[in-house]
Amino acid sequence: MSERGFTEYFNSIDKIKIKDCLNFLRSNLPKKPTKNNYQLTNDQLQLLKIFTLRDNLQGRLQKVADLIRIHLEINEPIKILTLDNIEAGKFEIIDNLNCIFINANPVTQTIEQKIAILIHEMSHYHLISKHKIIKDRKEENELLTEINAIYCGFGFFLLRGYKENNTHFGDHKTKSKVGYINQWTIKETIIQTAYLRKQNPHWILKNINILDKPYFYFKLRELRLEYKKNANKV
Repeated sequence: MSERGFTEYFNSIDKIKIKDCLNFLRSNLPKKPTKNNYQLTNDQLQLLKIFTLRDNLQGRLQKVADLIRIHLEINEPIKILTLDNIEAGKFEIIDNLNCIFINANPVTQTIEQKIAILIHEMSHYHLISKHKIIKDRKEENELLTEINAIYCGFGFFLLRGYKENNTHFGDHKTKSKVGYINQWTIKETIIQTAYLRKQNPHWILKNINILDKPYFYFKLRELRLEYKKNANKV
């Protein structure tokens, strides 16, 4: 598929395609696919603590990756390496060692974008190496990887990391955009995942960006009513 066709494919994602991907994951992943059943926040990945440490970028991302690995219940170690000559991120197995490469340039992407890239590559490992799930076509495999990241609880991070950002480093300023899917696809996948995995809608509303709260409040209405009904039974 050409680059233009690749772009058109991701721009044409609709609710049905998202639903198909989520149902595929539900059928092919364990009934309990992650350690906890909710969309994770900065607190769960200890980002505030990690990024106040004196570690370099590689050391910080390694600590984040280790927490992601625990959430995804991956037992095998995954080595994080930062390189200047890589565009965004890449997952490889080298001499039986699982490696994820992340761009090291602070001008190229913001830290939120680098974390989103890391999550995407960890999602690749989760599907391909841990669960032996891979699609034949590249675009379908990349979409499933993105949807899987949200299904497994990293939707808030993709919402922040996949926005177009202005990066600043000294006198250098540039705009950057990472990720295959757009903001609408991420939001719709968070919502469909909440219904599918019976996630607490109040947790989502508590932690979602304030500008998105009205949208999620409306979309999660039926799930909120279900939670209220079950609460009244107790």
